Amino acid sequence: ATTDEERARSSRRRQTKRMSDAARVPLSDPSAPMDASDGSSSTMLNVVTCGCATNARHPRTAAFYVLLQSAPLVTYLVVAAFVESFVFVFVCIVVLSSMAFYVTKNVSGRILVGLRWWNEIKESGESAWFFESKEDVSSIGSVDRRIFWLFLWGVPTAWSVLLLVALFSFQFQWVLVILVALVLAIANLIGYI
Repeated sequence: ATTDEERARSSRRRQTKRMSDAARVPLSDPSAPMDASDGSSSTMLNVVTCGCATNARHPRTAAFYVLLQSAPLVTYLVVAAFVESFVFVFVCIVVLSSMAFYVTKNVSGRILVGLRWWNEIKESGESAWFFESKEDVSSIGSVDRRIFWLFLWGVPTAWSVLLLVALFSFQFQWVLVILVALVLAIANLIGYI
């Protein structure tokens, strides 16, 4: 019985090591495991996306992406109505928008649609844009792709509508908050299109 337990522990250690090594595998490696899934994450994704993601290949990544993209909007619409501290709401929205920007650019895009982008400033001061796409797109599901592009286009659209509402209702203190979130959302959109 102890040898079976030792084998199971050893197998778990090897699997954990492989999973931690996968985070360092380049995007072009087709053997890289993209996302493990289990029933609980699929259930969470279905709740978050109102049941339209039953066939997502990467349910945890998709759920995390949806939650991160929605969090700044929900904070603006719900928390701002109940909390009187403008500074608190401003900081929350900027931090959540920055997190959504970073995760979309570096994680969600790579896993859900096989795309990644970045910008480097050369020593001469010139800006160089780099775009990378996965060669083997067979591991990318159509549901994952739809969720990614829906939120990538939907979030800047929602922030644009909220900007117009703030301008026409003369709530100029919120314009700055909306502009910060809108710039981050549009930067990701431009990087992917």
